[in-house]
Amino acid sequence: LTRQANGEMALSFRYRVDAAPTGPLHLSLGQGRVDLTDLLKAAPAQQWRSVKVRLSCFRNAGADLAHVETPFQLTSSAAVTVSIAEVRLASNESDTICPAP
Repeated sequence: LTRQANGEMALSFRYRVDAAPTGPLHLSLGQGRVDLTDLLKAAPAQQWRSVKVRLSCFRNAGADLAHVETPFQLTSSAAVTVSIAEVRLASNESDTICPAP
């Protein structure tokens, strides 16, 4: 994914928040991890939405994009219910985000 990150590609997915996170929620790609807590807390319940996170954000957060074994992982130590669909690589059309690690 190194070349895709240099080209400003993004990890895109659709999500629906059924129960907002009550604590930190992170999205990981390889060893890189970004915080999606605020995004998911602000999302309207029971509505499908889409988000694109730039691959370079995961690289900056510690991912070795040349050796990714886990391309998508959501983790939280608190209660949350989220439905996920359509995980894919997408181009950056000035619609990506780069959350803090």
